[in-house]
Amino acid sequence: MKGIKDTQSTIQNVNIKLDPVVKGSAEGVLSGMGLSMSAYVGMCLRQLAQDRRVPFAQTVDPDFWVAEAKVNAAKAHIDSGAFDAAFGAYDKAASELQDLLRRASAEAISKTVAEFGPMRYEVLAAAQLISDHEDGLDLSSAGKVARIAKEYARELRRGGEAIQGTNADEAVGRMQRFLYDVYADGIEASCDKVGDIIDSAFDANTCLRDVLNRDPSEFTIEEKADAIDDVISTVLDVAEEHTSNLSMRFVGSGGQTALKSVFDALKWMREYREWLSKSGERVRQRKEERERSDERHHQHFVDLIRANGGTPDIQNVTQVMSQPERIMSHEEWIEQAKTAAEVMRILNGEDAGEGPDGNEDEN
Repeated sequence: MKGIKDTQSTIQNVNIKLDPVVKGSAEGVLSGMGLSMSAYVGMCLRQLAQDRRVPFAQTVDPDFWVAEAKVNAAKAHIDSGAFDAAFGAYDKAASELQDLLRRASAEAISKTVAEFGPMRYEVLAAAQLISDHEDGLDLSSAGKVARIAKEYARELRRGGEAIQGTNADEAVGRMQRFLYDVYADGIEASCDKVGDIIDSAFDANTCLRDVLNRDPSEFTIEEKADAIDDVISTVLDVAEEHTSNLSMRFVGSGGQTALKSVFDALKWMREYREWLSKSGERVRQRKEERERSDERHHQHFVDLIRANGGTPDIQNVTQVMSQPERIMSHEEWIEQAKTAAEVMRILNGEDAGEGPDGNEDEN
């Protein structure tokens, strides 16, 4: 008994220098086995002393260690809270930008109507094109969110100039240009709000400031957004490509809770990218539906005129004014009805200059 006590009293601590990637990978495996690093080193040394040889094969797999380095970096971001802070900032900025785009679009239409009166169909069509284009805006990263407002505003202004320059109806061209410019103004105003969200994230989270390694004031909003993306992509790429290795690092009490936000974010990002990839198909379907609706609307309009003896009046015109595809004034509807009536008389072999009762049309 005395010999055992003497041996235990002389147990010594051994300091070992390890690469952090090796240490993290080994601790992850040992944790799943219920062993500590100290216990495992002791087992290896005992086996070495007993067998007089290294108790494992000495092999090197560079690809394995590259993957482990990525897993180690991802775990560090998760442990520090940098991932949750980064993804939270991105999600908030993207949601705010989407809300601002919708508000800017509504405000542009409202101001255009206030400036020019009832919106012409051609201008409404331009507004619909804007809406279609927004559907395909890629907001899948903080960097894109931070940059897209300025880029989109410039694109809209160029589009407004092109429309005004090529439109045969000068009044319609001015209205369309006004719509595009007001909408671009609203989008540009959103840049500061998105920037404030990103700045606030760095102000509130030391873990994000540590990612920059310098004073945040030395970085632009776009550079801070890129740093947020680096954190997010580092973690999500590992969660997607090395799921088991990452999960192994979080075995134990509270480990899976720490990973839940990561896998929730990965699922959301996959779904968003899938939704984004189908934006072109959604726009095409909406365009075809508008065209079909226009055809139905036109046929309904012609039927009403024919039922009224080919004479347009307020009663039959206003019956179709509730159709959302055509937001025009009563006067514009009457003019379109007159045009349709004239076309019908020509198709019927009548003189386009005669009224529906066969008399000379005063107009």
